[in-house]
Amino acid sequence: PDATLAALQRMPLRIPADIRNRSAQVEARALLALGRAREAAQVLQNAQFDPLRMVGASADERLEAGTLQYNLALSLIRSGDVPRGRALLERLGRNRDIHPLLLALRDRANLALAGQFLDAGHGANARAFFERVALEGPYANEALLGLGWAALGEQGRGQKVAVNSDRDASAETPRFVLRAMQRRRLIDCQTFNRRTLAPTELCLEPRHFERAPVPDSVQGLALEARAVWSELAERDPRDAPVREAASALGYAAARAGLRSEAIAHHEAAVALLTQALADNAAAAGKLAEGGLSAAIDAAIGADGLAPGSSLPAAVLANFDLQLGLDATPGRGRARPLLEALAVARWLRSSTGDAAAVDPAVIDGLVAALQHLAQGRLASERAQLEGWLASVRLALATVADPSFVLPMSLPSP
Repeated sequence: PDATLAALQRMPLRIPADIRNRSAQVEARALLALGRAREAAQVLQNAQFDPLRMVGASADERLEAGTLQYNLALSLIRSGDVPRGRALLERLGRNRDIHPLLLALRDRANLALAGQFLDAGHGANARAFFERVALEGPYANEALLGLGWAALGEQGRGQKVAVNSDRDASAETPRFVLRAMQRRRLIDCQTFNRRTLAPTELCLEPRHFERAPVPDSVQGLALEARAVWSELAERDPRDAPVREAASALGYAAARAGLRSEAIAHHEAAVALLTQALADNAAAAGKLAEGGLSAAIDAAIGADGLAPGSSLPAAVLANFDLQLGLDATPGRGRARPLLEALAVARWLRSSTGDAAAVDPAVIDGLVAALQHLAQGRLASERAQLEGWLASVRLALATVADPSFVLPMSLPSP
């Protein structure tokens, strides 16, 4: 992050707007990595897009503007300005643009907002936003997983949307002036709003965030979790949310009072996780035996890649699949290393000079890929071992005849 900020400081002051906005996003990511969320939010606020320009903008420009808003929302939340951050995510989550990438951004915003409510103990609000996420989109599995946890967690109270969070506050009459005018009966909200055609925070009731209905019994909520996790558990078992849902499905069945079903789900989860650990060990063995070289050759070829080009997503997916990394955390992190290797090969093949690239650079990139792959496998192994231990404990608990299944909601 420090090197990123130092590089951005060397950029000229007068640069095109699109480059300025992209550099602002990079700067904000570096500041967030350093824990300076308030500064990141300020950087992104200074790089806002002109709304009038967005009317006829291309899909790429709309995506860039939406991504900036998304990153701004996360920066605001991390800096402590939770109401404004939530309101920005809520607005992004209602976007009606039908472009596939913008639909994905909408789902991601709803997922982030739902996760924020879930972490804050407002499960009923979280469930409403998890339900907005498309069932067949790139974030579907994460949404189904979160939907189950939101049903089993604290439901919380209703929440309000911070009004005018996405407007330019400098263009409005200061709130303390409006309050003074109200106290002296110089204005009333109805007249003021009609005359200015711009309701202010002082004169506008906050809207309420969506909130899912809360059943009267713990069984009702547990059955909701059981239903969505049963759907999720039928999907690709290499996906982490699917594995977690399979691990937690027995817990939801137990909460619903279904002891025999809970035992069956726990036993199925033990089998699934045991097989996943065996696959992880096989992938680690293949990596140790030199499998990385063949995977690199298959991904970038003998001629490499011209500078400025990028590897297709299918190539990156096949690289992970060949090494057994397709179920591990950190997808996409190998891209810059593979592309750097591909460019090095292109330089060698295009010049016909084996010394066109320092061999130490290539060795360093290969070593970095090896380290990355080992780290991803280690993270997956720790995740699987944690789930397996949890499932075995739950199985022993539910199988104990003296264990009393929960039959009512805990008192608030």
